[in-house]
Amino acid sequence: MSDGMIFDCDLKMIIVIDTNLSGVKIVGSYIEDLEFRDKYKSKLDEKTFIDKIKLRKKNREEYEGIYTVYENIADKFKDNNLNNNFGEYYFLCRKTQMKVLKPLPKISSFLGLITCGYGERPLYAAYFSLVAIFIFSILYLLFGIKVDEEIIRYTWTNDGFIIRKFLKDYNESLNLSVGMFAAVGMNEAQPAPISYMLSNIEMIIGVLMMGIGTGSLVKKIVR
Repeated sequence: MSDGMIFDCDLKMIIVIDTNLSGVKIVGSYIEDLEFRDKYKSKLDEKTFIDKIKLRKKNREEYEGIYTVYENIADKFKDNNLNNNFGEYYFLCRKTQMKVLKPLPKISSFLGLITCGYGERPLYAAYFSLVAIFIFSILYLLFGIKVDEEIIRYTWTNDGFIIRKFLKDYNESLNLSVGMFAAVGMNEAQPAPISYMLSNIEMIIGVLMMGIGTGSLVKKIVR
């Protein structure tokens, strides 16, 4: 079956037994169930491709079926020492599985998704870090920062709004947020006493994200 193609089909169940799937492509098809019942080992290569399955019913049964399909595909790529291919289907498996998890595991899975794509998307760590820095820079303005012994704090009841002053204050807040996230310290701006908890939380998140981002990147490079 090597170099074959299946296009735009509804496949209720696929059972694969010791088959050469090198170069096989399944494109635009809906797969309800896929199992490998190998006595020895089905062969896949880097050109083997199974397209992302488009959800139809979006219910628990469908999510469970499709994440199992992705899991079986991922495991078979891993058996063939194709770790990059394994990673892609592992990502799809975990992302689909998240839909059927209970609340606490779902939160954990969601954090794994947005911070590093379950270890398969190193750029997610950079995106998450930038968003976190931006959010904390806004929070510092709301809770207060200290610049030249003056407390700067924005509230909804502030009288007047001068864009030039806001940009200057936001620049100080952004510098503070970057320094806290990267754990390199502060420049002129400091967190006001009421903002100390914010700065501590941001530093912890920053340290964790550096580890997560570096780990995900090294994992991809080593592969």
